[in-house]
Amino acid sequence: MFLIPDKRIKQSGILLFALTFHALFIDQGLGLNLVAAELILVSGLFYFQKPKAEPLNLYLLSLWIISLFSMLIIHSPIALAVNISISLLLATLLTAESRNLLENILRMMLRLLPIEEREKEDRNSGKKGTWEWISFLFIPFIIIIIFFLLYANSIPNFLSFFHKIFLYLPELTFQSVFLVLLGLFMAYYFWKQSKATTLAFPWNNETQRRIKSIGIRTLQGGLRTEAQQWTFTLCCLLVLGILALFFDIRYIWFSGIDDNYDQAQWALRRGTGALIMSILASIFFALYVFRGNLLFYAHQVWLKRLTNAWLSLNALLCISLLIRTMVYVQQFNLAYKRIGVIVFVVCALFGIGSLIYRMLHTKNSWFLIRVNLNVIVGSFVLLSCFNWDKIIVNYNLNHQEAYMDYDFLYTRELATVLEADFPDEVTNSEMRGAKNFSWLISKYGRIHYKEMLDTRIKTWKLNHQDHDLRSWNYQEHRTRFAIEKWTMDHRP
Repeated sequence: MFLIPDKRIKQSGILLFALTFHALFIDQGLGLNLVAAELILVSGLFYFQKPKAEPLNLYLLSLWIISLFSMLIIHSPIALAVNISISLLLATLLTAESRNLLENILRMMLRLLPIEEREKEDRNSGKKGTWEWISFLFIPFIIIIIFFLLYANSIPNFLSFFHKIFLYLPELTFQSVFLVLLGLFMAYYFWKQSKATTLAFPWNNETQRRIKSIGIRTLQGGLRTEAQQWTFTLCCLLVLGILALFFDIRYIWFSGIDDNYDQAQWALRRGTGALIMSILASIFFALYVFRGNLLFYAHQVWLKRLTNAWLSLNALLCISLLIRTMVYVQQFNLAYKRIGVIVFVVCALFGIGSLIYRMLHTKNSWFLIRVNLNVIVGSFVLLSCFNWDKIIVNYNLNHQEAYMDYDFLYTRELATVLEADFPDEVTNSEMRGAKNFSWLISKYGRIHYKEMLDTRIKTWKLNHQDHDLRSWNYQEHRTRFAIEKWTMDHRP
């Protein structure tokens, strides 16, 4: 009689479950479809693993059934989280020899990462099993998706480029691809044969002996796998980064940004925030990749080169962000957020440079922290030496061809507003009460800017009437002088 090997049945079942998972959840919420998916997974778990009917297994199985009904009837976020956690814990417990519940809870979380031991012949062969390949690709996939979404929300025409490519492919949506991948992931999690039966706890002598026997060879094998994983990730990120930089340069540097006002607003406001997030994420990603022994691993030359190229690409994106901010200042004048972006670009460029230097000269993390902390502290001290309200008001009044937000300007420090050369028609006009400054209307009512200044002057005098030489500072002296001059100039 011809028998199909269990391995082939498992592989076919995993693929079939992924397609079934997609059919159950596409464009749907959570309900009977989750019950059906978990029943299939647990049934397959019993078929492939054939666990023993032990008290702890039966106890956890009963808890899973109760949580299933709770999720279906109560359907609260807590019930859903408990049900998913219990089902994952059940899959971990039924494939483990250890009966320690705490150890299995930790194994439940560790099984999501490619860090479990393999058998001796697998380590010697250096081949990855199916689960190792899924774990090897899953984390890079998530990282690539994150950076793709950041670039799509910060770079004009970036998303439309991929949209044109997908027009030539069969119609696929992100939801469909994600559901199929999630189905594969869940099936492998439940149905894979777990080789590691214990974890390295102080009370587990067997695990301690096995860890000592593995030694440096396992450490090097883990570093090799990690280096391969991050090399693949960085290659994909470099392609995305090059495309993002190309479209950003093409649109921001050389294209007429005034041609499409709405798109310009999107690129300069919302896009700037997303681009800052992508630059920060790239720096933290590089720090994470070389967080430990991988920095000193002998066979990671290409990984270092790719990381340096990735960081250099983000340095160019920082320069593009600076140009984008300058364009924004030309159109909408100066404000604190725009100054903050400029300061961020300078600090980010220094941070990227120090990170590249650290990898080229194999410095430890304390070097990076010490150097960058010195620069950050020095930057704050330097920034505190300037009167930014005065700089902003004077710059904006000297560039009145750009958009003028008088609500913002009239709410700067009192001395600066009184000293500034505002046009008389503006001073005698009614406050605009724009969206960001609707509190002005609530505080002062529908009044003119001059009346608002008179109210601010009265309030300032009331708050400072008891001050003497003990509380002298130049800013207060300057404000008193500005009030006297303003009162003389605007005396009826």
